[in-house]
Amino acid sequence: MAKVEQNDIDNVKAALELYARMKLYVQELEEHSSKTALEGNQNYHRFSRITQAIEQAISELKNSSIKQIMEYRYIKGIPHKVAAYHFSHCHSVSTFDRKVRRGIRIIATDLGSVLKEEAINASSLH
Repeated sequence: MAKVEQNDIDNVKAALELYARMKLYVQELEEHSSKTALEGNQNYHRFSRITQAIEQAISELKNSSIKQIMEYRYIKGIPHKVAAYHFSHCHSVSTFDRKVRRGIRIIATDLGSVLKEEAINASSLH
């Protein structure tokens, strides 16, 4: 795996944690705003690009158990404790945590450049 910088990992973690809120924001705007209003909304475009990049990066994960965990935890927006319990039938909590960290590192190799292009960092997403 390519070397990933810690700030890319931190930025991906922040984006993943906020994925559900960004996705809801995008969906709400799409449902209740005109095309003209959407065109001028920078946050809409920014969040839309980030959520699409996250969805694509997770869908391209080759390891099926990491992919399932990342989809459940971040795409569905399930809290860590609940997600860890959900997978406890096949993974210990420490294995679950390792798979999440591994998924984040893999995604960071793909999304690091996208987040840099969007001038996204962990502090700008909160």
